[in-house]
Amino acid sequence: YRLYIHINNAIVSGGIHLRGDTSATGTEYTTGDRTAMLSLSSNDTVRIKYTTDDGTSSLYGASYTHFQGHLISYT
Repeated sequence: YRLYIHINNAIVSGGIHLRGDTSATGTEYTTGDRTAMLSLSSNDTVRIKYTTDDGTSSLYGASYTHFQGHLISYT
């Protein structure tokens, strides 16, 4: 599976993403994290969108999937 960062519903330039590979048998657990520094405006929205490579993979749920951000000010 792949998790892509979107700003205002558009994939971040360069296609920054996190890829988890469970293709050996399809039942392995995988973990990962992705860090990106993004320049945002006050009304921008950030979303993580999920796609599968094989059409059958899934994420396990809220207990194992987290998203967080930090505001870094230039002023």
